Amino acid sequence: MTDGDDTTRPRGGRRAEGKARTREAVLSAARTVFAERGYGSASVEEIAREAGVAIGSVYAHFGGKQALFAALIDRTTADGLARAEKSLAGGTTEAMPHLVAQLGEMADDRIQALLEAETWLYAIRNDDPLAKHLADDDRRIRDGIARLLASEPSDGRFTDSEQATVLNALFHGLIRQRRLCPEAVPDDLFRRAMEVFGRVPDAGDAQASANPS
Repeated sequence: MTDGDDTTRPRGGRRAEGKARTREAVLSAARTVFAERGYGSASVEEIAREAGVAIGSVYAHFGGKQALFAALIDRTTADGLARAEKSLAGGTTEAMPHLVAQLGEMADDRIQALLEAETWLYAIRNDDPLAKHLADDDRRIRDGIARLLASEPSDGRFTDSEQATVLNALFHGLIRQRRLCPEAVPDDLFRRAMEVFGRVPDAGDAQASANPS
């Protein structure tokens, strides 16, 4: 190994770290701007200004506004799936406190709630590659939930896919409802709704099973 190799590697590492920081700064800024301004009114210039980077850096990393929005939603989807998988690893009963807390966090996070709404609005307003991409992200969430539910007992009234669709709709619907009318969605409403829907035992039954007489 030459001296030149020794000096090139750290420089390359620093360059990669700088690119990663820029990418994260742009994604963070895009999250705020898309949420506050809406996709249609948001501009690459405003996102670059919010991120503290040159406009060219946004295009270099993401290519344009549509690709940036898609990358932001992809990351949000991946993070949500990772949290759901971690929560459901021990079964739906053990997962419920975590899912209830996640619902509250998402609903009470103004930027996240606005971004969820903006994603939904774009997907139902448009028939273009980005809208199809957003629909694919939603399908990924439902497919992930269905895989996790497959390990749980079922009474056969719903397929795993059907139940995943209802669970996803219930979760995101309650987020929107809590954002609009917080008093209408108490902290334990999602858990109680899931007890009625199935695959989550009633809290009293679960406690009785855990502590048999």
